[in-house]
Amino acid sequence: MGAALAAFGQVLAGIVRLLAHLPQWALAVSETFVGLPAVVLCVVSCMGLVEGKRGRLLRTSIPIAAVLLTVEGLLCSAHNLPTWPLSMLDLLVFFPLYIRISGLTPARAAFVVMTNVFVAVDIVYYAAVVDALAVGDELSAVYLAWPGLVIQWLLWAIALPILWHAARKVMPHSLTSPVVGERAWRTLWLMPTVLTLVVQVLRPGDVWIYGLDRVARDAIVFMTVVSALAVMTYLQMWRLMCQSERRIQTERELRRAELAREQVAHLDERIEASRRQRHDLRHHVHALQALLSQGDADMARSYLAELDDDIRLEEAPIRYCDNPAVNTALVYYCDAACRAGAQVDVSARVPYEPVQRQIDVVSVLSNLLENAVNALREQAAEGRGPLTLRVRIDEQPAGLYVTVDNTCLPERVHRVGGEFVSAKQGLHGLGLQSVREAARRTGGVTRFELDGSVFRASVLLGTEAGGAADAETAGETQADV
Repeated sequence: MGAALAAFGQVLAGIVRLLAHLPQWALAVSETFVGLPAVVLCVVSCMGLVEGKRGRLLRTSIPIAAVLLTVEGLLCSAHNLPTWPLSMLDLLVFFPLYIRISGLTPARAAFVVMTNVFVAVDIVYYAAVVDALAVGDELSAVYLAWPGLVIQWLLWAIALPILWHAARKVMPHSLTSPVVGERAWRTLWLMPTVLTLVVQVLRPGDVWIYGLDRVARDAIVFMTVVSALAVMTYLQMWRLMCQSERRIQTERELRRAELAREQVAHLDERIEASRRQRHDLRHHVHALQALLSQGDADMARSYLAELDDDIRLEEAPIRYCDNPAVNTALVYYCDAACRAGAQVDVSARVPYEPVQRQIDVVSVLSNLLENAVNALREQAAEGRGPLTLRVRIDEQPAGLYVTVDNTCLPERVHRVGGEFVSAKQGLHGLGLQSVREAARRTGGVTRFELDGSVFRASVLLGTEAGGAADAETAGETQADV
């Protein structure tokens, strides 16, 4: 046992001697490389929000950043310059590029970037404190010595696995959460920014040489308290966000039940109106015959015009498919589109008992049609036409295809990251989440795109009962409840 300990001690002493003789260029490159994990976390935070060419650019940015940081470290070492000015320049260049590639708004992008910058600065702070305690009077050297270097990468090795989950799951969900509006993001990004400035200003420097023993412990306590407060703040934000989403989801479930009752009542009214129309038809025919027999053609034309206005909506179908629940939803929303002045074109082939859960089919269709009707009403209010709604539902071996195309106001369509969201305030975003979740549960896919003034929503509900699709969403939709 003693021999093993002695051997371990010799190995450790050899590593220390090796680290103590690291050349200046290695110390400089290590300092510039401290920003690479932060870049990786920024990229991972929005990888799920982008695709295609922008997704490839994001992935390519990591090796490019590694090469750039290596070159910067070598340049700083060659000219004996500090690394922090180039790090600030990197941040100023990286931030607008990150906004452009990720598609995030400036406030959301600033929150992501400054959160990861704060983590990097936090780690560098601890490394500087350890370096100050280890090298003492040599603190005035341009770069951190090997003790600070070791602590720096040891802390990153601990922090990176912990932050990886937050970057992959928590951050993308937060950036696209419908309960956090753009106005809130314009304030939230200030929190990591202010913390970063405070830590950077109080980072150990040459003045620490005097009274070092007295302040080192206080410095570690200060940074630990700041880090703990930051972690608790982020956890509290996440908890409040989840609580708000659960509350809104509950409200949506209640609204869905109420809407189902409204749809059934509406269909009953349509059926009763159709019966009245057929019953009264012979009376209208007799009245017209009497007017024509008296030679009063003008009065007959006026009577026909009033009759046409009265029964225009009743001409809309009350049967689109064999499935009662889907048919009820189609009648309800298509009638609403007709009242808004839209030309409606529907073709639906849905069996009485679809393979998919009926609740998923109705939920997807209702969310898409409600978005479409809201967009048509906005268009009608602005007096801009024409207004059209086209619905296609078809059962295929791969699953049930649902497509909803509607005209809209393009300026009301906004993108956040890779998602389209409504310009209106409120509960936008959650309806589309339900559509995506239903598609994933059945092994399906979703696609949403804006083509001029026409918004196209396409959903495939697969045949995997209870399954989960891992297909990427090709876009998102323009409005939600």
